Amino acid sequence: TLFGKQYITHYDPIKDASGKIIGALFVGVDISKDLLVFKEKIKAIKVGQSGYFYVLNAAPGKDFGKLVIHPSKEGENALEYKDANGHDFIREMLDKKNGTIRYPWSDAQGDNKNAREKIAVYAFFRDWNWVIVGGTYVDESTSEAASLRNRFVVFGLVALFVFASLLFYLVRANVT
Repeated sequence: TLFGKQYITHYDPIKDASGKIIGALFVGVDISKDLLVFKEKIKAIKVGQSGYFYVLNAAPGKDFGKLVIHPSKEGENALEYKDANGHDFIREMLDKKNGTIRYPWSDAQGDNKNAREKIAVYAFFRDWNWVIVGGTYVDESTSEAASLRNRFVVFGLVALFVFASLLFYLVRANVT
């Protein structure tokens, strides 16, 4: 960040004949507008019904754990966020940098009764020291499979009833 804007920069030292650094060459490209468009595109991506993507700052220092991109909490430091069981899941993601995590989450902090299981998949983007996370509630991601399973169970029970009825009438007709 330079002069309140985001830049991609490169610096090279200028040395005199003895090798002493006497200055620096600088090239910088203002990417503030491009970064804003990029952030909006990430915020627009949905996972399931209510899931979303967010980005955590993984660079050591005062901004470690800061939400670089988030649909509603951008700029907050999420390092102290805890799941419904009190586990520091954000710190775990920042420490591991790549992986999958499941945790109970309740919108009302400390409300363990109404916690729903969330799943988050995260990956480290080394060039910008970002951990990019996509997450959703497990029940939302499995709802289609559960619906399909229920349809097959009902279909199977109906088919079983039909076949049992046919067998009953065939046996009854042949025995009598």
